[in-house]
Amino acid sequence: MLGKQSEISVLVVGTPRRAAFADTMLQDIDRGFRLSGVDSQLVLLESDDLQPYFDKRDELINAGREVCQFDLNASFSISALECEPRPRRFTLLIDHPYFHLERLLSCDREVEIGVVDRTHMTALQDYGLDFPVRFVPHGGPDPDLLPLPMEQRDIDVLYCANLSPLIFEPVFMRELEGLPVPLKTLVTETINLVMGGRSDIHASLREACQATQRQPLSALPAEHLKIALNLIEGLTVSLQRRDVVEALCRIPGGNVHIVGNIPDILSREALNPLPNVEIHGLLPFPQVIDMMRRAKLLVNSNFSLSGGAHERIWQGMATGCVLLTNDSSFMRDSFTHGRDILFLPENPTHLPGLVEEWLETPECLAEMAAQTSIAYRENHLWKHRMASLFSPN
Repeated sequence: MLGKQSEISVLVVGTPRRAAFADTMLQDIDRGFRLSGVDSQLVLLESDDLQPYFDKRDELINAGREVCQFDLNASFSISALECEPRPRRFTLLIDHPYFHLERLLSCDREVEIGVVDRTHMTALQDYGLDFPVRFVPHGGPDPDLLPLPMEQRDIDVLYCANLSPLIFEPVFMRELEGLPVPLKTLVTETINLVMGGRSDIHASLREACQATQRQPLSALPAEHLKIALNLIEGLTVSLQRRDVVEALCRIPGGNVHIVGNIPDILSREALNPLPNVEIHGLLPFPQVIDMMRRAKLLVNSNFSLSGGAHERIWQGMATGCVLLTNDSSFMRDSFTHGRDILFLPENPTHLPGLVEEWLETPECLAEMAAQTSIAYRENHLWKHRMASLFSPN
């Protein structure tokens, strides 16, 4: 819990050399704080000069405000916080915690952590990290005031995703061969469990560690876990996405647009899409958002988030799309299949026929989009996520 909303000032900090998407997310988070009644200021650092942060921090402290610094992925060095009184700190981990273990291990235990997936809370516990932790799923931007009506949308299906070259066996084997034998065994066993549908990525990693290493995850070096998880997620998520792409290429009706690095990974000859399927490369984010505003069905597949929700889901809902996404315990708790969301079938080969059926009933899609909009704007904006930080966990 951060404290009382009226008594705290939040500095939302973006570190230098951050990914391009981070600016949009941090801006939405800053706005979410302000809309929930919190004094919030955005500090986007463009170099290693931290003076802009120090200036705003000291100004607030001198004014008698309690300051909390908010960042992503524990990216803002603890050394930047050295002052009295010391600001509180909240960091939101937007992917698996083991990608950030080395930074987390250097943090004081009073740092509060948010995780975007329920399984990530277990991951922190399994490594013995006893930070105050709460589940803070991704949120979304304000919904469009006048979304384009369903009957005027000229894109029937839009899919946005990237694939890893790890899906090619020689690439994967080259990465695997460089690992110590115990780590290599851990990676392959975890992948077998995930692809066998036994459990989510983290549960599979923990089970494989017990089976192959005869020790808990906390006994493994942080760097080894990061390397392992990079291979495990990169391969399993991309293989599952490849199945979705191949299924979308077989949709017989309507127009289907696929956006991402797919052409760099899979040739058109390998995919052999039907004539109504257009495969784009990587496109600028504003152009993709514009395509969402024209799309009826937005397909999302981020299989690494089995207990959360990818931000693309909320971007689609904000622009008036019907969402077709992978299963997730959080999304199951928040939405109902066929009423305000659609879940991907377990067997991807069933996808073309199901999409064709949905597109044949535009009035049903319009009603679903209306129901989705209500659920989204009432519960899933960034202002709801930021307000939740001031409620009991």
